[in-house]
Amino acid sequence: MGDGKKHIGPLNWRCMSGEARKLLKAALRLPPKDRAVVAQSLIRSLDEGVAPDVEAAWAEEITRRIKDIDDGKTKLIPWIQVRKSLYKKVKSSSHGRRQG
Repeated sequence: MGDGKKHIGPLNWRCMSGEARKLLKAALRLPPKDRAVVAQSLIRSLDEGVAPDVEAAWAEEITRRIKDIDDGKTKLIPWIQVRKSLYKKVKSSSHGRRQG
């Protein structure tokens, strides 16, 4: 895996403490499943300060979206179709900038 620098930007690597760099290097040597558990645990540790009203609002929004899907109010689009559409938009907007 090398030194792990390919997994984060060079600026972030320099900004990390020595202890953090050492931990990251060790974590990057773990099997994928173990890395996923470590990553999930770290991300959850950042979410501890989320206000209960924010959690409740997200729960309501998720429930509303699921109901809209179940009721047929929301049209689901396959990822492959979305990706093609986004690619076309990005490609056409970047061509417009080059010509101008």
